[in-house]
Amino acid sequence: MYNFQVSYIALAAMAVDAGKLRFGYPAKGHYFEHLVVDHLGLVPSRVWCYRYEDFMGRLVQCAQRCIAGTPLTLVGSKVLQNYRMTLSVRLARWR
Repeated sequence: MYNFQVSYIALAAMAVDAGKLRFGYPAKGHYFEHLVVDHLGLVPSRVWCYRYEDFMGRLVQCAQRCIAGTPLTLVGSKVLQNYRMTLSVRLARWR
């Protein structure tokens, strides 16, 4: 068993003994263990990025900016239009 997992279980046991449930095991916990152990010495941002989760977060931010004063039926097309425009500006700067 990994040191990380042993330490996490010990913290959870101490919290339960104190009557506090603070250390639930996250759904991605097992994957996190492998990331820590298998990639020691590597930069995490070079190993894995939640790319699609980040993409969805950016779309949510864009949609929140587009909602004010826009009929709901037009929000989707306005979000895509703003995203394409921002992407083209970023790509033009990158060249």
